[in-house]
Amino acid sequence: MGRIKILVLTCLTGFLLLMPAEVDGVPHPARSVCISQISLANYACGGLDPSPISDIFHHHHHGHGHRHNRHGSLTHETPTESCCRWLNNVENECVCDLLIQLPAFLSKPAHQLTVVIGEYCRVTFSCSGRVRP
Repeated sequence: MGRIKILVLTCLTGFLLLMPAEVDGVPHPARSVCISQISLANYACGGLDPSPISDIFHHHHHGHGHRHNRHGSLTHETPTESCCRWLNNVENECVCDLLIQLPAFLSKPAHQLTVVIGEYCRVTFSCSGRVRP
């Protein structure tokens, strides 16, 4: 079931990226930087299992610390850390360009979108009052 949701979200993101926005009859192409940023974040986050709904709305911290590797061996990034890192690299403007493609009844003049990944990662994108003509 979770894989189906990820597939649907991936297809929706691709559709929104490829669907041209028309301003005064002139298509607005997606910036290549945005396409690559969103693609990298999508790839990094695509393999994560969806969080249970209770984890998203009941944010809590456990009292455990993070150990630093003091023996000189390499540490590898977890999939959650990788997803969070790539999401933090996506520019607000890229996300807002995607959101402006939504139907008018779903768009807001000024808003924030927060993506919650795991227990310790929250990425917030702020969009100004742009609306589609």
